[in-house]
Amino acid sequence: MAQDVAAAEDIAAAQSAFASGDFDRAKVILQELLLASPKDADLWRRLAAVEAAAGDLLAAQQTIDRALQLAPDDPDVQLGRANILLWRGKLTEAQAQAAVVAQKRPDYPGLAEFAAAAAARDASRQLRIRSVSAGTTVSRADFSLAEGVTWTAQQAALGVGWGENSRATLEIEREDRGLIDTRVAGRLDFAAGPHRVFLTGSITPDADFRESWSLGTGAEVGLTDGTELLLGLRYADYRFDDVAIVRLGLRQRVTPWLSVTGETIQLFGGGEDYRLGGSLRADLSPINAPSFFIIAASYPDAEVDGTRQLRSLAAGTAIPLGDGFSLRLAGEYEDRKDSYERVGANIGLVWSFGG
Repeated sequence: MAQDVAAAEDIAAAQSAFASGDFDRAKVILQELLLASPKDADLWRRLAAVEAAAGDLLAAQQTIDRALQLAPDDPDVQLGRANILLWRGKLTEAQAQAAVVAQKRPDYPGLAEFAAAAAARDASRQLRIRSVSAGTTVSRADFSLAEGVTWTAQQAALGVGWGENSRATLEIEREDRGLIDTRVAGRLDFAAGPHRVFLTGSITPDADFRESWSLGTGAEVGLTDGTELLLGLRYADYRFDDVAIVRLGLRQRVTPWLSVTGETIQLFGGGEDYRLGGSLRADLSPINAPSFFIIAASYPDAEVDGTRQLRSLAAGTAIPLGDGFSLRLAGEYEDRKDSYERVGANIGLVWSFGG
């Protein structure tokens, strides 16, 4: 009896840690309980819920499958598995698993919530507009051998989505540096389980200082414990030369709301000696609250006057305004070796809807 009471207290402690967002502590408590009771399907189910909430859906799937092997007729385990399948984007399998519960107990707690979430996911698979944004940037550029000038840019973007988290984005930017370049860029993102693959492209008709055109591809490979491997390759053609950029990095989710990303940036071509650089970024994204980012980078940068090392620092915030609107504010500093120093500010409005 004493052991049962202690176990119940530990389960309550794990549930409290889970509710407060301390997923690491909840996981440790449940793993210790499982050492003593490795055939307890409910403990495995609880552990799967913690792993899913922490973003490790692959581990959560493996854990809930183990719970199902131990208790194949347990409706809590069956419904837990249905939810994890749904979060992984496996809608058909999730609905089939939930149907097993509904067939025997159509009023089982949680079924209605699952049905609503599945219906929303099904609707999200249809092609539709997901976001519209517009913004403007004002910069002051200072040159060592010339007077400082003011540069301006206007941006607009449209995002559409379809299927299981697949997305396309089209962006137009008009930048005025005395000479004007209008750049059109696009990106396609495709989900593949916990991974993502993307394609990018851009074109600048009659380019003066931007690339004439570019093509790129890459992937975000989901690893365990909230870690993603980032891969990228981009080829760009400038008036003076062409360059290829290779990026390799890692993104780590430190907490459910905080992630840190580090990347190496290597450039080939461009006629200069600068080849290797890198960036470090932190994102804080709490739910229904302002989000923040900060980026520090030093890398080889290509423009019309060739390839030069660029040092930069940027920070910004997105402030929810309600009804899917958010205000985005950012500031940035750049020091382009033997070229210019630039300080800029950006303000934009984003309307997100449909997920």
